[in-house]
Amino acid sequence: MRPRVVLLTSTSWEGQALSQRLVDSGLEPVLIVREEPLLKFDYSLPSRLARRLLGDRIVNELAAFRRGSEVRRTLKWERTMQEASHAWLEAACQRIPLQPCWPGSVRQFRTHVLNDETTVERVREAKPDVMVVFSTSLLRTPLLAIPTHGTLNGHSSLLPNYRGARSEFWQCYNDDQRHLGITIHLVDPHIDSGPILFQLPTPSTWPTDPFHLRAMNTLSILEHYPQVIKDHLAGKIVPRAQGPSETKLYLKRDVTMEARVELKRRSVGP
Repeated sequence: MRPRVVLLTSTSWEGQALSQRLVDSGLEPVLIVREEPLLKFDYSLPSRLARRLLGDRIVNELAAFRRGSEVRRTLKWERTMQEASHAWLEAACQRIPLQPCWPGSVRQFRTHVLNDETTVERVREAKPDVMVVFSTSLLRTPLLAIPTHGTLNGHSSLLPNYRGARSEFWQCYNDDQRHLGITIHLVDPHIDSGPILFQLPTPSTWPTDPFHLRAMNTLSILEHYPQVIKDHLAGKIVPRAQGPSETKLYLKRDVTMEARVELKRRSVGP
């Protein structure tokens, strides 16, 4: 009997890739919950008019121009690296082969807040054996209590190190090759602290950039996630508790423009 899988992911290309990977692996979800970002920007009236006329990208570039040449060079470097890494990941997925797209046969539910009562009830109605998570915000206890075999998450570092957001950014920033890799772990109410089910180092030439490293980690998670889910459901894996971390917990707000400029300087110079 096929397990009842609920996938919780973002609206990203990576979320589509994982959804299709699950289908191709015989783990077609009974429900996909797509977390859509809330618009948190309260633009001024002139900014809203400019964005309506010119588009967000042009307005953002004009704003960057006002912030100085160092910021402009950093943003340009990030765009170049991001585009190159996405092209690399697309080509790698074609070799699997994998065509990232939302499965048309799977019921989907879109939400801005994963932990609200409506979302929790939709997931409860799906009666999942297991929930599979990738690239979402923090899950709370009411949601985590639903699946009979727990919730799995794919994280892009060798836990317990580099818990939290943007692991690859901080590994590059800290010139840290020791903790490159992926971890698939059970989810608890805290941040990336649940028992470990699977780990695999990510082989990478060094130095590298966080965007390419993220692409390599994403590919590794896509490749190994389905088998880990199957082995977990079959009782073939003994979860291993995490020990103390050598690194701090990083939050999204820690990736400031100053830190981004400094990483670019460390990577390619001023």
